[in-house]
Amino acid sequence: ASRLVVVVLGFSAAGFGCGDDTAPVDAGAEDAPGDDGASDCPGAPPPGAPCDAPGRVCAYTIPSCGMMECTCTGGFWSCMGGHYCDAGDETDAEAPDVPGDAPGDASPPACEPVAGSAYAIAFRPGAPWVGGSTRVSVTGPEALTNVAIEAVGPGSSPAPVWIGVDGTGPYTWNWSVVFPAAGVWCATFRADPDGTVYQRAPVTVSASMPPAAAFKVVSNHQWTCDEEYTWAINVDTVVLDETGAPLPGVRVLVEHDPCETAADHPPPAEVTTGDDGTVRWENYNPRCFFHERVADAPSDTAIEIYTGIWEDQEDGGGGRCNYCSTFAENVWGHWSYTITFQRTPGATELCEVPSDHAGQARCSPLLHWEEPGACTPL
Repeated sequence: ASRLVVVVLGFSAAGFGCGDDTAPVDAGAEDAPGDDGASDCPGAPPPGAPCDAPGRVCAYTIPSCGMMECTCTGGFWSCMGGHYCDAGDETDAEAPDVPGDAPGDASPPACEPVAGSAYAIAFRPGAPWVGGSTRVSVTGPEALTNVAIEAVGPGSSPAPVWIGVDGTGPYTWNWSVVFPAAGVWCATFRADPDGTVYQRAPVTVSASMPPAAAFKVVSNHQWTCDEEYTWAINVDTVVLDETGAPLPGVRVLVEHDPCETAADHPPPAEVTTGDDGTVRWENYNPRCFFHERVADAPSDTAIEIYTGIWEDQEDGGGGRCNYCSTFAENVWGHWSYTITFQRTPGATELCEVPSDHAGQARCSPLLHWEEPGACTPL
């Protein structure tokens, strides 16, 4: 089961924080307009805490920050408001805006990870920006109920949109979040029992989408004979962000000069990565050189993605060397490849990157079919 929770806010005099902090000492609870008062309000703002009075609405005055209104919905308190904080010199000296159990000079609560937790929070992209859709994922070993992601930060409250859960152990819960303001946000993952906090993680949100960073080819790998299998003709393309996390939905162009292609299995003009940042196409073509590059950003080009190399070559002594010791394991030279692109901020040039020729390493001399051109400065 899943629970979608509007992002809630917690505060101190110095700014915004993330955690299970108590209310300011002078924060008072009162019935919100129209509330019937049938159930007492908690004495402190209860964001994310469990509740048993569906529809109950309570309002809290947060000194120097305005009014926070909390509603009991889905078994938990969901709160909004109370974030119009005045950090100037006119703060009421008799109502210090600090947690009741903290000294007056306490720092705002930190977004500390839950020590020893088996649950991890990830953001895609890893460096989100205001107005962009960010996938927030939580991965852990055990199934949980009433899962919720919350965020605390320097802006109004975005509502996480539930995407779904993947896996059967470990599990990954996914939401889409659009951050409304730049700065450091803290994501908190809660679930049963009673809104337990399983993990926290900070993320820095930029004011605008960063300039498109170049994608570099970090690996253009020709499969070895140990990796190949009979009739294997795969081209696997992997696209990663700067942290090494997979990038879904990235278009990769598949280019080639005029050549002999398979009429019943023509090569694709482009492919798009899936949720795991990977896409596979099958290279049925009798004899072709293929190139790959990322479509919508500056990109290196992977070259020497070749088909039509025979399964053996002359060994220089009048004999033949079979690349793989098992006959037909690499029949007709339909080599498989894995090409990995990684987004690389600060890259200064774009290059053509040849295959590593790992599959041909058993035979010498090592044959090349293309030479890379000069790199182009960015």
